[in-house]
Amino acid sequence: MSMSSCQKETLSKPVLTQHTDAEDDEDATVSLSTDVSGVSKLVLKPKTDGQDTYVTFWNGDASWANSTGDWAQELAMDSWTISGLDMAVRSYLRFDKIALIPEEAQITSAKLFLFSKGSSISAPQGNSGDNACKIERVIGGTWDEATLTWNMQPAVTGADAAFIPASTSQWNYNVKVDVTNMVKAMAADPAKNYGFRISLVNETIYRSLIFASSENTNPKLRPKLVIQYQ
Repeated sequence: MSMSSCQKETLSKPVLTQHTDAEDDEDATVSLSTDVSGVSKLVLKPKTDGQDTYVTFWNGDASWANSTGDWAQELAMDSWTISGLDMAVRSYLRFDKIALIPEEAQITSAKLFLFSKGSSISAPQGNSGDNACKIERVIGGTWDEATLTWNMQPAVTGADAAFIPASTSQWNYNVKVDVTNMVKAMAADPAKNYGFRISLVNETIYRSLIFASSENTNPKLRPKLVIQYQ
């Protein structure tokens, strides 16, 4: 697969391993390794219990803006038409176990990995148009994938936003995005870790970008956050 670069909760700690490359453990939801120099690598890759969803509206049916895509195997960023009427899709993603990072730790790197899937229910045309996307930190309050809708979208901040370049293929487009500064803010106050929103930079029609969600049946395609700290 191609890859493009671009108050603490009380939680049980992951098992510390010295020799396992956690990035290659596709079944792990939380993996932590520490090298001989003391640099720790925390890999978060939620399964179907992950907090990620898409929200959508369509001018042809107001009820769409009150529905959620938490069941879907994909995260979609889409601006298109149905029967000639505008529709749009944005996605939300949160890694709650950022709270496992020790309060005194210094985060040196945080990379978000998003993986392509070979089909889409929200954008059957696949990746299309000038579909560059932005990843912004949610600041408007907590949300749950089962209840988040277009009409209930929390506010985001553009400070330290990251960008996904326009796709280079219809389906086989995987990205690695530097989200270090946003993750630092989330780790500094885990009670206010509201996750990320991913949306098209330009939401005029016609453009779309699709990645797999944590609901995807293929564990290799689920979103992954890799954080290094010491």
